[in-house]
Amino acid sequence: MVAVVVLILLGLGLRLSIPHLGSSVAGGIATDNGQQTLADCPATPNCHRDTLAIEADPSSAIETMATLISEQPGARIVSRNDHYLHATWSTRLMGFVDDVECLLIPASGNDQAVLQIRSASRLGKSDLGANEKRIAALRSIGHGRL
Repeated sequence: MVAVVVLILLGLGLRLSIPHLGSSVAGGIATDNGQQTLADCPATPNCHRDTLAIEADPSSAIETMATLISEQPGARIVSRNDHYLHATWSTRLMGFVDDVECLLIPASGNDQAVLQIRSASRLGKSDLGANEKRIAALRSIGHGRL
């Protein structure tokens, strides 16, 4: 009986600690040919990066995205300023954490303003498409608001 209780406690402790073993994988802002950009995704299939066209006022794009993200279950805004946002998503069952970043790229020349989004899992090599689906969902709920 004691062995069963010990195993249950060890299992519970492991379940609670695993999601927190991975540190943030937010790549932050990089520079490519003199222009700010989000870091590229690694070669593993647990990260997705995309670009959304900004059709509304670009100066409110990060604020709008922060609102959209904060309305999602398991999401939490970590930091943000006028052009960059870092959030985390925690899964319901196991509490695994993914990092989500948004970077506003202002309009230049004939190019319209865009919002780069990068979503990456902290642990594992595959996310079963979760990060790509997350960005698609943000694109969908942001349509007409961004």
